[in-house]
Amino acid sequence: LDLKTVPLFNTAAVTNMNSMFLNCRGLTMVPRFNTSNVTDMGAMFSMDGTLSNSLTTVPLFDTSKVTNMNRMFYSCAGLRSVPDFNTALVTNMGEMFWGCNRLEVTPNLNTNSAANLQQIFQNCSSLTSISMLDNLPAATNVNSMFNGCTKLESIPRINAPLATNVGGMFSNCTRLKNLPVLVTGNITSFPGIINCTKLESVPFFNTSAMTSFSSAFSGCRTLSEIPAYDANAVTSSSGFNNMFNNCVNLRRMRMVNMKFSFSVAGCSLSGPALDEIYTNLPTVTGQTITVSNNWGTDLDTPTIATNKGWTVTGS
Repeated sequence: LDLKTVPLFNTAAVTNMNSMFLNCRGLTMVPRFNTSNVTDMGAMFSMDGTLSNSLTTVPLFDTSKVTNMNRMFYSCAGLRSVPDFNTALVTNMGEMFWGCNRLEVTPNLNTNSAANLQQIFQNCSSLTSISMLDNLPAATNVNSMFNGCTKLESIPRINAPLATNVGGMFSNCTRLKNLPVLVTGNITSFPGIINCTKLESVPFFNTSAMTSFSSAFSGCRTLSEIPAYDANAVTSSSGFNNMFNNCVNLRRMRMVNMKFSFSVAGCSLSGPALDEIYTNLPTVTGQTITVSNNWGTDLDTPTIATNKGWTVTGS
């Protein structure tokens, strides 16, 4: 734990540096080891859940053969910059910079081979710029990729045509105003935007395979419109729980095939906007839509919904 520096070892034949400096919280610098044969740098500097401010930078290692960088800098809270490593062969970047809360700009990383990018920048609370997302051809898991990046105001286009796990991707991005164009596979979880309090708009996604929208827009106080997402794959009565909590500026909700009870209480929906919701509802038995505390509840036509088996409360 008290290790501050290390000498330059002969590492010419080393292939595995996984966990090499795990939990070395006092480490302030490392020399540029010969890493020309290394294939695994997973958790190399990881603090394993304990934040460390000591390590502020690392040298430009030869990473031309590395395939695993999972948790490489996990909880390195003092890390201010990272070199542009050669990551052409890296398939696992999951949690690579998790908790690096002084990192302001991402390095330019080649992500052509990366399948796992789960939580790569989670809790990078100083991150202001993203530079490596337009080409993620192998990515299948981008879950919680930017969760807790509280200074990010914008994110560039994300092209991840194979990604299906996008849950929590933008949660707690409290300065994010617009979601990026997101090219994915047939997603099974919503790209969470919980507590994105400044989010003004969201793009259309293919949601035909999503089984839950629970808390999807919770805390998005400035969001004004929900696109025509298809909720047909939701099979549980909890699939819409807390979906629109504190969406106080929501003026239009165009979703279709919502087969279970949900609430749009406390939004800013007009009479015609409520009628649009009723019109898009399928025929059901024993389900309820709660619309109280919308200014249009004196102007809506709840019979549109009740004629299809719904109970409308708050109108």
